[in-house]
Amino acid sequence: MKKPSRWLGWPVTGLAALGGVVVLGLARPTPATSPGTQPAAATQPALRLSPSHFGPIGYFETNCSRCHGPYGSFSGPNFAKLPPDKLREMVLYMTQGPGNAPLDETQRNLLIEYLQNLAAKRPFITLVDVQRTKTGVQLQGEVTPGTRVLVNTPNRPTAATVKEYKWSADLPADVPDNGIDVVILPP
Repeated sequence: MKKPSRWLGWPVTGLAALGGVVVLGLARPTPATSPGTQPAAATQPALRLSPSHFGPIGYFETNCSRCHGPYGSFSGPNFAKLPPDKLREMVLYMTQGPGNAPLDETQRNLLIEYLQNLAAKRPFITLVDVQRTKTGVQLQGEVTPGTRVLVNTPNRPTAATVKEYKWSADLPADVPDNGIDVVILPP
């Protein structure tokens, strides 16, 4: 299998897989970016883990799935054809109106990324939280159900635990912030 390239210097939030594999290089956001976006140039060195602190899949399952089906299963073929501006308008209307679960702009952007990947039938992954303790580092995130998550560190790869759409990985305390890649693989 071809080794995926690293995306160090990009904030970790939601990204789609290209060719069945996606790699997230864990890094700090740059001033020109916000979680869920890509900087103009990926030259900034990675300094620390950058979680989104928001899980768009969990949000969707809690607030949207009662009408739109589990993991968007009731979305239909026209949903995938929505232009980005119409999708953004629809998400704003639904979260503030019928869904009665308002989101800030960063959260809305992550939800839109998830929905776009859902419509395109591409895997989605996001890093939601990082807990650093004296004994280790725990990464927690969300991923499209049915995908596998592998966390690569300079010392060894670690298979993440995936339950439904939530994933987590326990890493040793000495893992460097800029030496972690999160990879999603097809089932």
